[in-house]
Amino acid sequence: ANIPSPYSVRRANINDLDAVVSLRIAASAVRVEQEDSPSLHLLNKDTVTRGVSAGLIENLHGGLLQPRYWIATADERDVVGVIGVTPQWNDLQGNCVWNITSLHVVPQHRGQGVESMMIHEGVIEDAAVLDLQAVSVHVPVSDRGSLQMYDAMEFVSSKTIKMVKQVGAGEKGSFGR
Repeated sequence: ANIPSPYSVRRANINDLDAVVSLRIAASAVRVEQEDSPSLHLLNKDTVTRGVSAGLIENLHGGLLQPRYWIATADERDVVGVIGVTPQWNDLQGNCVWNITSLHVVPQHRGQGVESMMIHEGVIEDAAVLDLQAVSVHVPVSDRGSLQMYDAMEFVSSKTIKMVKQVGAGEKGSFGR
């Protein structure tokens, strides 16, 4: 007997703005606890709303290079998870890679396959339909649970190290001017 899942995944749209913003802020609060990163203490709801809305507006001029979000719902009503990607263009191959930049499930729905469902039924299926080059994710080496999850989904570890140079506060960015 195959029991149907109470969860479903779909591309988020502008009507989901408040739910996605709330989940993104909640995910960042978890990261602050884990990493105690000072830059994450500067969240401003208006800034997050502006950033998220760029990924929810359909047919934006960015096309494949537009950020995107998918949500998981429980019983087709309550938004219980969000996953977001930021595209990166590869000019040498004339194609795009989607970088998973956010993945959050509310605590009471974790451990039930919602994360994997959003990755497969949202990101990977849409990337395949659009014939994208790849999907990637940055995972802290200390996050063994996430590493195991991505490994089980056949993500492979690269031989690169992400390096970052902070160049400003970044809260407003170039979009806030």
